[in-house]
This record gives sequence, C-alpha cells and structure tokens, in this order.
Amino acid sequence: MRRRPPREWRQCSGDAAGFNGKGILRMLQKKADRLTFLDSCDANGRAVFSRLFEYADDLEFPVVWGYAGFAIGIETGQSLVDVCLGFSPDSVNGQSIVTTLNAYGNTRQKAAMTQTTVQGLLEQAQTTGLFVPCGPELKCEIARRFRDSEIEALLAWCSAVGQAILGMVRPLEVQPRDGYRIWLRYSD
Repeated sequence: MRRRPPREWRQCSGDAAGFNGKGILRMLQKKADRLTFLDSCDANGRAVFSRLFEYADDLEFPVVWGYAGFAIGIETGQSLVDVCLGFSPDSVNGQSIVTTLNAYGNTRQKAAMTQTTVQGLLEQAQTTGLFVPCGPELKCEIARRFRDSEIEALLAWCSAVGQAILGMVRPLEVQPRDGYRIWLRYSD
C-alpha cells in the first residue's frame, strides 16, 4: 500500500509549497538571506537587488525572506503590506521583481486601494519599459545590465507603491543620496 505524504505537504502546491520545478522537496532547504540571495544572482541581479536592499534599509522597510526570494513591505499598523517580491535565478519566476498589487501579496485589499489606484500603479510600471505581464501582476526580468536610470525608475515605482499603501498620510520628501533623487524619507 502506498503511503500518503503528511497533510502539511499535500495542502500546498507549486513553488510556494516548497517544491522546485524538478519535484525536489524544498522544505529541506534553508530560507534565503541577503548574502546567500545575492551570491545566487548574476552580476546584473546583484546590481539591481543590492540597490533595492539599500532602498529598503534607508526607508526601514522590512525584508521578509522565503526559500526562493524575498518580499519588501511596509508595516501599516495592522499588517505588513508587500511593495514587491524579488526572486533568485533558480526560482520558478527566474531572477526578477514581481508586483504584488492584485494577487500575490494582495496589496490592493490589505491597503484598501481603489482599483483606479492599482491601475495607475500598473500603468506607471509599464511605462518604465521594465515590466512585462505575469498573470494578474507584472514582472521585471533582470536578464541584462540595467542602467542607473532604469534602476532609479524601478525604485521610484516602489516609492509610488509605498505612497499608495500609506495613503499619503505623511508626505515623503526627496533626500538626494549619491547623486540619485529617489531616496525618500518621511517628513514630520
């Protein structure tokens, strides 16, 4: 008689369950951290993700680690609302950044955003020329070297999502850092 896997393994499906594309149980792996994640990326990914981590550190946005990547979020008081997800090259999504507005992080419902706000943010992401459709979300594939202006556009989009999540309760003021004008601080 064939034994069934434990219930906690059966309730999950896909990469989120801990299975990679080859059917190997990912539960045996450790969750990623910043160093192992950056080591798994190529030079193109390291350049983009290291700037994204600097951005999250400067704004004190928490980074939550999983098996295949991370989520950068904003603590709103009630919950942690995702701004974006980042994936390593060996994940199902490949080396990429994925939006969380509609499905994956359910940012729209957690932050009580209107559909008009979500559509505006998705259109803003597409106008950068970096994002492509990925189901109900958009994905920024990092398969080439990004110019500084492209990384700035990506971080500016993350800032726009952050402002929408916070509902513009407190305006954000620009703080120049190393010549870039997208580093933001909360103003009092």
